[in-house]
This record gives sequence, structure tokens and C-alpha cells, in this order.
Amino acid sequence: MYRQSPDGPGKNPYPEVVEQKVQGLAPVRVPPRDEDHRQEDLLQAVERLTQSLEQQGMPRMAARVFAFVLADDADRYTASQLAEGLRVSNAAISGAVRHLVDTSLLYKERRPGTRADLYRINDEDVWRTIMIAQLSTLHDWDQGLEEALSMLEPGSPGARRLMETREFFTFLRVEMSRIADTWATRRRELFGQEKPAAG
Repeated sequence: MYRQSPDGPGKNPYPEVVEQKVQGLAPVRVPPRDEDHRQEDLLQAVERLTQSLEQQGMPRMAARVFAFVLADDADRYTASQLAEGLRVSNAAISGAVRHLVDTSLLYKERRPGTRADLYRINDEDVWRTIMIAQLSTLHDWDQGLEEALSMLEPGSPGARRLMETREFFTFLRVEMSRIADTWATRRRELFGQEKPAAG
């Protein structure tokens, strides 16, 4: 006989197990997966995310590290912890985290009294934070294009293409800022003020 769930009817009274119901048979209680299996599941998820990030041009090891930080449960990692989680060498991690920090996908910090750097994403709103960080890059494009335009003959085909490029990046910067604000509102509607719970 099953115990009564404290969450009311229809809720699984055994949150630590999964019930498999087969027509005509009694429910089968399946034990939770052990730590080794959970780690394998995590690494499979990381590899799938890595493929998508690589397709967008991210270097493979940087993509693996970023996917791991997104999918794993901890909020901060040393380089050694990242290497252990991904089953790679510390040397393989160093270049990856440098790339991610340089592109504002990870933040580097250090706790008082420790010597190891810690790496984290902004877990409160990771994608809005990343998008806002990219706006400065678009501003640099604007400046560079403006200077390049001043060196070309006005009205020439090359100047026209650079002007169109400048206008595109100006448009993109404005729209990205608007989308970031819209997402912040949408995120509050979905998850409230607190960050969404894992799983």
C-alpha cells in the first residue's frame, strides 16, 4: 500500500523513486540513479550542448566548459574542479576559461584567503547578462566603422557598404538592448524574482 502524499492526491508520495506503470500490472518502484549514472547523464547533456555551441563558432573546449557550467548544479568552480568534472587535464581548461572570461561568458573571482581563481556565470539572469556584455562590442564596431568611413570617398561603393554595415550594427545594438529589457520582464513573469529552481 502506498503512503499518503503530503502534497495531496495525484502526487507521487515517493519523490525519491520513479513509478513505472504498465497496463495490468502493479506499479514498479525504480530506485534513483546512482552518482556514476548521474555523472554520465550530465556529461551526455554537456556534449549535446557543446555541439550546438560549436555550430555557433565557439571553440570546442570553451564550449564544453560553458555547457558544463550551465548544466551542472554548482555555482562556482576552480579550474581543477572543471577539469575533474569534464575528465580532462588542467592544461586543457586554462585556455578555455580564458576565452570565456574574455568574451564575458564567465566571470573570474577569488574568495579572501584562497589562492585559486573561481569561475561562474551570472546565475541570476545568465543570458541577459551575456547580451548586455555584448553591447559594448557592438559599440566598438560603431566607432571603428565611423572612423573607417571618414577615410573613404563619400558616395563610393565601399563607403556605401560601410555605411550600411554601421547602420546595421547601430540597429542591432538598439534592438538587443530592447530585447534584454523585454526578456527581464518575461523572466519575472515565468520565474518571479527568484532564480528558477534546477530541474
